[in-house]
Amino acid sequence: MHYFLGYSSFTNEAPLIDTLFVEIRKRLSLELLSDINEIEALHCIKEEDQTRPATISSCAGYQSK
Repeated sequence: MHYFLGYSSFTNEAPLIDTLFVEIRKRLSLELLSDINEIEALHCIKEEDQTRPATISSCAGYQSK
């Protein structure tokens, strides 16, 4: 994660505040979160179809609308 945040090297200090993701999630509407989940699930299914067309094991919890 440090690399993606632009750090030049690893550090033992936490790169983010623990509650940051909770604060971001609270600002997103239910509809937007649903859309994000849908996109992620479809991407996961698409990826599985390319590697193992007969199964969607890593996306097993996904149910289409």
